[in-house]
Amino acid sequence: GGAGYHTLALQDPSLLANSQLWAWGYNDTGGLGDLTILKRSSPVQIGTLAIWSAAAAGYSHTLALKTDGTLWTSGSGGDGKLGHSDVVARSSPTQVGGLGTWSKVASGFHSMALRIDNTLWAWGYNTFGMLGDGGVVKRSSPVQVGTLATWAQISGGQRHSLAIKTDGTLWAWGQSTKGQLGLGDTVQRSSPVQVGALATWAQISGGMYHSLALKTDGTLWVCGQNATGTLGLEDVVLRSSPVQVGTLTTWSQISGGYQEHSFALKTDGTLWTWGENDFGQLGLGDRGAGASTSRSSPVQVGTLSTWAQVSAGNNRTAALRTDGTLWTWGYNTHGAAGLGDAVHRSSPVQVGTFATWQFLAQGSTMKTTVSLLWPPTTTTAAPGKPTAVIATVGSASGTAVVVWTAPLSSGGKPISLYTVTSSPGGITATTNGTFATVSGLTTSTTYTFTVTAANSVGTGSA
Repeated sequence: GGAGYHTLALQDPSLLANSQLWAWGYNDTGGLGDLTILKRSSPVQIGTLAIWSAAAAGYSHTLALKTDGTLWTSGSGGDGKLGHSDVVARSSPTQVGGLGTWSKVASGFHSMALRIDNTLWAWGYNTFGMLGDGGVVKRSSPVQVGTLATWAQISGGQRHSLAIKTDGTLWAWGQSTKGQLGLGDTVQRSSPVQVGALATWAQISGGMYHSLALKTDGTLWVCGQNATGTLGLEDVVLRSSPVQVGTLTTWSQISGGYQEHSFALKTDGTLWTWGENDFGQLGLGDRGAGASTSRSSPVQVGTLSTWAQVSAGNNRTAALRTDGTLWTWGYNTHGAAGLGDAVHRSSPVQVGTFATWQFLAQGSTMKTTVSLLWPPTTTTAAPGKPTAVIATVGSASGTAVVVWTAPLSSGGKPISLYTVTSSPGGITATTNGTFATVSGLTTSTTYTFTVTAANSVGTGSA
């Protein structure tokens, strides 16, 4: 999810030294990192380096990782969310500490990051306990959340936090006014609390007052605010525990927006949406206040099956297609759509002509976007190898659940397909997500699994 008025994009790091950082949108505190406080209605490159690997856009601030594992932040320093032991704004990326051991970043009103040892760290705004350190005191430098080294995924809602551990369990903390923690109540938590008892969670996304999660069986689950159909359950009733959306088992990616809309990708590459639509953020060709154009169940955006990634922001949405093009729609007063103007859009519109966009992150309450871009002059290639491949015995006889992390090197084009292959037997499963269930296995047989990634250029090596 994302909660602001700026957008970040990374042009693909197929080669580790080939990721440019770009940003656009609102910029009054320097959150874009371009050494100014000027709004940008079209993408601008941040600096000249091409060594960025990940980014997150929060509340008037940006976090970004370089390929050497260092962490950099820019924007408003309010509440200490930049992590520099002060509250001073920065208008260009500034390194947090001296470590080169960071692996993932997430943000809302606060900031979170994982290190390569699977420890979890947080800093910034903490009134609702979303830092997870047991208190409600803001922190101006990274503080470890507990002592565990078993964290695998993180997502920042506006004032709440979600995480999945390496064992597949789901944890939540922070604000729960609308039941967004999924703990069966509306009580805030200042330390991570497990959501249910299952160990089958694969992906998470925190929105403004709602949360989305995928299980390893491809089912979609939601909880929290639902006033405009945000949860996709065909009603407007709040849920304080996870509830399944429909019965499908073909969901592969999710993104919860700020201002109550939601997006998801299916394994066939189609894009689906539901929730509030005041500014056309659903991309369905209409817009209107309140319930007039909102949707309370998933509706397909267009007819294409070539979507690779989606990021729901504050009343707006951005997405990548498998050809590497970038598309945006929704709220655009501050130029957050990157289309060179301030006109709202109710259908997807292409941003520029680049076709090597690789990653998107949208701000939580500031209307900005950051993105990673593969340098257009660099030859595209097949993706690198997926990492952190873990296989476990499935719940059904003769099945195995395999999860993995996307390769750092995607080759300059978004990854469109993963193939999991068993040995022995050569049994395969395919998906556009980062988890799959392999069926048809023989019980009492030991298997190993390889995962390959493919983009429009070709398939990487196993």
